[in-house]
Amino acid sequence: MIQELEQLLERIQLIEEERERNNVELLASELHTIWGNWFNYQYHNSTEDNTERWITQSITKYEYLSEEDKEKDRKIAREILEKITTNNQ
Repeated sequence: MIQELEQLLERIQLIEEERERNNVELLASELHTIWGNWFNYQYHNSTEDNTERWITQSITKYEYLSEEDKEKDRKIAREILEKITTNNQ
C-alpha cells in the first residue's frame, strides 16, 4: 500500500512538472507573439510622437501608468491566463 501511494505521488509530481513546462512554453509563445505584433506595429507606425510616447511608457512603472494603459496590459494578461487555464483542463 505504501509503495502504491509513493508511486501515485511520483506520477502526480511528474504530471505537475509537465504542466509547468507546458505553461512556460505557452507563456513564452504568447509573449513572443505579443512582441512580434508590437514590433510590426512599431515598424510600420513609427513617428517621432509615437517613439516619445513609447519611451515614456517603457520607463514608467506599471503602478504609475494611466488606467487606460493599465487596462491594455490587463486585457493581454487576461487573454494569456485564459489560454493557460484552458490548456490545463
